[in-house]
Amino acid sequence: MSRKWLAGIFFLFLSFGCDDGKTRPADTGCVGGSADDQLARFDATYCGPMAQVVCTAAAGCGCGTIAGFPDQAACESSWRQRCMASAQHFRDDFDAGTMQYCEVAASKCIEAYRIANGACRSGMPEETLPAGCLLMLTVDTKPGETCPTPGVGCNDGRGICSPYNATCSAALPGEGAACEGVCIDGAVCNSNGTCVAGETGDDCESVRDCRLPLACVAGRCAETVVEDAACTEDDACVPGLACSAQDLCTAVEAPCTEPADCGENAICTATQARVCVPVAEDGQPCSGDEDCSAASWCDTDTCAPRPGANQPCASGVWCAPGLACDLATSLCTAIPQDGEPCALSEAGPFVCDDGLACLSDTCGPLPGQGETCGSGNNACAEGLGCSFNTDGTSTCEDKVGAGEPCTNDRQCLEGTYCEYSTMLCTTVAATGASCEDGNECGPAGSCVPESAGGPFVCAPLPAAGESCYLDCEPTTVCHSVVTAGVCAAPVCGVIGF
Repeated sequence: MSRKWLAGIFFLFLSFGCDDGKTRPADTGCVGGSADDQLARFDATYCGPMAQVVCTAAAGCGCGTIAGFPDQAACESSWRQRCMASAQHFRDDFDAGTMQYCEVAASKCIEAYRIANGACRSGMPEETLPAGCLLMLTVDTKPGETCPTPGVGCNDGRGICSPYNATCSAALPGEGAACEGVCIDGAVCNSNGTCVAGETGDDCESVRDCRLPLACVAGRCAETVVEDAACTEDDACVPGLACSAQDLCTAVEAPCTEPADCGENAICTATQARVCVPVAEDGQPCSGDEDCSAASWCDTDTCAPRPGANQPCASGVWCAPGLACDLATSLCTAIPQDGEPCALSEAGPFVCDDGLACLSDTCGPLPGQGETCGSGNNACAEGLGCSFNTDGTSTCEDKVGAGEPCTNDRQCLEGTYCEYSTMLCTTVAATGASCEDGNECGPAGSCVPESAGGPFVCAPLPAAGESCYLDCEPTTVCHSVVTAGVCAAPVCGVIGF
């Protein structure tokens, strides 16, 4: 699915379209005019109302009892800002007249999320979307043609641009028809890729087979069960509860540090707000190898020195700086030179000395123009970048500048990156510009929340004590601000805090 849809807050979904002033279905509520006009309507009739739906549901599901969770007003303001930041990606499409916002469709999307969020869920089952959330943005593409943007409406608001190959369909699939995550109103796209009613009592294999707010309980679509009721899986319980070893829906009382601690039906609040902290030294506690310095690894929750020459590789991969894990002996040895077998590290069996690449399991000179890229790190000779081919192979080619086609950042010249929504090399974004994937910010930047729960923007790599999302300055690591959180209903994770 398009990066725009996957990365943007709920505004990845849409319903009932229109486009450039041609005749449309009468009740679509499409808005023509400039980008400013359409974005103003988008804010007033989608971002604002959806923020109220999300934050009201969060309050009703107990999220307000979590330390640091914003009050209703702050919650709505944060969500609305993030929604409108995502909407800016379509400004050029609106101004060019190639896309229109359709208000009636947006209202159907909001209603679908009112039901989902009201049941304390964060959204729809994985890989499914409400019809109303696909058609609220519509392009002027006819059936069988390739849309400029996947995951939006087409064919005068009657069809959709496939989220997978961007082909415009004539109409939404109805009950019994094959589907790609979306069906007509009144049906759901089940786990077998077929539109079904998903009503109470219907057979099911997962929550995806049932109409929300129903869940799959003992093989039948039914209402979720409350605490202490019998269950067979987490999804059968009210969101925020887990199915215990005793097959009862139970609140997870123990502190959590990662999502897996809460099962499939809840989030861990310790994974929300994050900050850069110095890496741990030998003897200090750790939760993963990334918490320790470059000369250490995380050995049973404590940082320890990495093994030296001729010692067994730690966890099968770790060795002291200047060494690598020999694949044949699993001992730490000198990093391989030209003509020697590639060695193993945490990144895979592709380790060679600087200036070399792993080629068919053997270290050799960096590949030149037209040659296959190095294994693992896709290395090429100076001035070349690795192009990923459609047949699964890769080739070293000259790096290209802004506006030229690309498949990854390595193909683009310094100061540019590969913009995945267009697959073109693009000038690195300035500090403060909105971002989604993170590569927009360049190697010296990071994509971070502008404020707690706010939209993501480019900023210099954060230092110790500064807010982070994934990346930090060298010798620091991005960590939760709490050492242990609580398990909560999924809707609580929709607002970053």
